[in-house]
Formats: sequence, C-alpha cells, structure tokens
Amino acid sequence: MGICGILLYADYHFLLTASGAFRITAALLLLFLFCYSQTVLFFFPVFVHYELDLFGYIKTAFLIGMMNLHTVFFMAVGLGALVYLQISYPGFLPFFGAVSPAILIMAGGCYGFNRMKRLQLSRTEPGHR
Repeated sequence: MGICGILLYADYHFLLTASGAFRITAALLLLFLFCYSQTVLFFFPVFVHYELDLFGYIKTAFLIGMMNLHTVFFMAVGLGALVYLQISYPGFLPFFGAVSPAILIMAGGCYGFNRMKRLQLSRTEPGHR
C-alpha cells in the first residue's frame, strides 16, 4: 500500500507539471488519491477487526470509508493536528508518537464498524422495506 501511495503521489506531481489535457487527468488522480487515503485510514482497523483476504481488507476499508466520509474528515484533521503538535513540541514524540495516531485511527474505525452494524441491524428488522 505504501508503494502504491508513493506512485500515486509521484504521478500527481508529474501531471501538475504537464499542461493541457493532463490537468484534467490530475484532477481525476486527486480524486483517486482521496479514495486511496481514506482506504488507508480504515485499512488497519479493518485488518484488526475482521478476518478476510487481502482484497477483502481493501474493499471493506474502502466501503466503510465511503460510508463514513465525515469520520474520514475528522480523522484527517485530527492526524494533521497531531502531526503539528508533534512537530511543534518534539519532546512529546517518544511518548505520544505512535499511540495518539493509533488511538485516533482505531476510534474512527470503531465508529465506522458500529455504524455499519446498526445499519445492518435496521435492515434485518421486521417492517423494513
């Protein structure tokens, strides 16, 4: 997944330097990069929570991320704030460097799992159309 992200990022910067019709391709690639980013945010919670094959993890992470775009936004803002704080106060890095982002990502993942479970239960209840 990391190599995929690096390739997408490099392609995006290459297309930004191009002119003409390649600018439209850069916009489409930016949309794809957003989908990739939200999949990566939910990949590890899905990996911990479910037992699937590799494609199943990626597909489930993508679908849960698309169902919870507001959670993706808050996770991204929270991770950005954590990065800013850790750059501003490097003394916290050894203590909170890995734990804080992991807690934030798992909290967003658990919210997404619970929301998905509630939606599944509401669809199986009698009287649902």
